[in-house]
Amino acid sequence: MSKHLFIGIDGGASFCRARIRDIGGNLLGEGWGGPANIHLDLALAVQSIRAASEAAVRAAALDEQSLRGANVSDEAGGQRIGREALRRALWAFDGRADKTELSAAILDRFEWDPARIVCFASKATPADYAELAPLVLEYASAKDPIAVGIIQEAADAAVQIIERLKDAGAPAISLIGGVAEPLTAWLPSHIRGLLSVAQSDPLDGAILMARSAFFRLESLRLRAG
Repeated sequence: MSKHLFIGIDGGASFCRARIRDIGGNLLGEGWGGPANIHLDLALAVQSIRAASEAAVRAAALDEQSLRGANVSDEAGGQRIGREALRRALWAFDGRADKTELSAAILDRFEWDPARIVCFASKATPADYAELAPLVLEYASAKDPIAVGIIQEAADAAVQIIERLKDAGAPAISLIGGVAEPLTAWLPSHIRGLLSVAQSDPLDGAILMARSAFFRLESLRLRAG
């Protein structure tokens, strides 16, 4: 087996995945872990990434000393959408924002008791927040003002990332994740025109980036003698 191995990590709000390929691109193993959002709970994210990586290593029949790690985050995901929905439902309850059908639907879930929302938020995982994203998207399609505001903010965050990637010379740009497809409809037409259908998933994308960096370093090493 090649001594050069590459591991891709997809650290999502609901769960984490890891995939290992060798330098020739051959799949060696995959593994799964828990939620991995470094901004909400760094310790849990590290634990989840480690668990997924170890599972991939076992599936590949490798020694766990083969592991090496890196963390990434997302900007316009379901966790953020769900968290903002809870926050704005509280604003509506307090009279700091207009009540809407979305705020009522969320408050109904917590029996119109803000203390229940605060208690939920104190223990919520990224996956817990992300469970609210489909509800927000549903109400946004019906033009609920709170929902529209939340989804538009997520779309604006995606636009910033896409424009930066374009300026950096990215040959292709794709949206991925559970809210990627419905969020695309909220992007400006000129931004949608920049998007391509993903040729693979985030794991292989991470592996390709790692391989590219490896070959650049190898080239520099060889030139230096």
